[in-house]
Amino acid sequence: MTTTPTEDPDAIIASAEQEAQEAAQLVETLEGKVRSGDDTVTHEEISNARRLLDFVRLRREGAAVKAAKAREQARRQACEALKAEIDAHTAGEGEVLAQHLGGALDSLRAFVAAVNEHNERVYGWRARAEELGVPVHLHPTTPPAEHGRLGLAKNGYTGWTGAGIIAGRRQIDNLDANHFISRAFELLRAEGLFRPVEGVQAGDLLADVANVDFDRAPADGALFFYRNQETGAVFRFDKPKDQDFLTRGNLVAISRQEAWGE
Repeated sequence: MTTTPTEDPDAIIASAEQEAQEAAQLVETLEGKVRSGDDTVTHEEISNARRLLDFVRLRREGAAVKAAKAREQARRQACEALKAEIDAHTAGEGEVLAQHLGGALDSLRAFVAAVNEHNERVYGWRARAEELGVPVHLHPTTPPAEHGRLGLAKNGYTGWTGAGIIAGRRQIDNLDANHFISRAFELLRAEGLFRPVEGVQAGDLLADVANVDFDRAPADGALFFYRNQETGAVFRFDKPKDQDFLTRGNLVAISRQEAWGE
C-alpha cells in the first residue's frame, strides 16, 4: 500500500484513491486465482484482502473529510493573509489620497492667485501707458521709439481676457484662469484620467476622500449592536433601543466583540 501523509487536499484524495484501487485489485486478483483453480490461495488470504478493502474504503471516506478540512483551513489562511494585506495597504491610505487631492487644489488656488496678480499688473501697466498717450500698436513690428517701444495690444488670444500691453518685442496679455483650468481637465480627460460627473457638489471634499478607509466601529465610538434572531443580520445604532423596538424587529442585544469578531 502507498501512503503519503500530507495536508494537500488533492494529495490526500489521490493517496486514498490509490490505496482503494490497490486493495480492490488485490481482492480481484486473489478471487480470480481461486476461480481459475489455484489451490494455493487460502480462505484467510481472501478474508484478509476483503477486510483490507473495507478498511481502505473507510479510509477513503475519512480522506475526503480530511481533505475538506484541509481545504477549509487553506481557505481561512488565505482569507487571513488577504485581510493582513488589506490592513497593511489601506490603514491611513485615505489620508494620503486626501493629501494628494488637497495638494492639487492648493496648486490650482495658487495658479488662480498668480493669474489675478498678473492681470492686476497688466491692467496697471496698460492704464499707465494710456495716460502717457501710448497708442494701440497693430503692426507685427516693435512699437516706435517715440513711445518708449510701448504699445497697447488690441486683442489677446483665446483664454486671454481683454487687451494687454506690448513692450518691445513682448506682448503681455491678461489671462482667464477658468479657461486654462478647464483645458487642464480636458487634458486629463483626453489622457483617460478624468471623467466629468454631472450634478455633484463639493461638500466636505477632502474629508470624504480621507474617509475611503474609515473604521466602521471605532473603539471610542458609543455604538450599540443588535442581531436579528431570524436572519442573523447585525445592526448598529448610536443610541440604545427600547424593548418595544427590539421586539418588533426580532432583535437581541449583542456585544461589540460579538458584532465585529475582534
